[in-house]
Amino acid sequence: MRRQQTARLESRLKQLQKIIDESKDHGVIVNAIAKMVAIDVETAKLWGAYAPAKTDITSNGETMQGAFAVPLGDVDPAAWAAAALAQSAGEEAEAERVLNARGVRNEAAPAA
Repeated sequence: MRRQQTARLESRLKQLQKIIDESKDHGVIVNAIAKMVAIDVETAKLWGAYAPAKTDITSNGETMQGAFAVPLGDVDPAAWAAAALAQSAGEEAEAERVLNARGVRNEAAPAA
């Protein structure tokens, strides 16, 4: 859908550019440019250019941008895995609790 809408907007931009290229009337040119700017804004919205920035807070309280961070220095895979496991502790049990509360059967668990 996004690509289809983008193609439509690009088609309109081409039509407006043709009007600008062929017109000698400054009012018509200014109006066409204003419409082109509006199409640019619409395209940017369509592709998420104005989406809010995602931030996260690190374990030491610093704010970082982005949804996923990778350490820049040497990484001890075992320590990283242990930290990830500790960070997600209880998520599985909480998911199981929510599913059970809603009456959803866990298909991964063996039947009793």
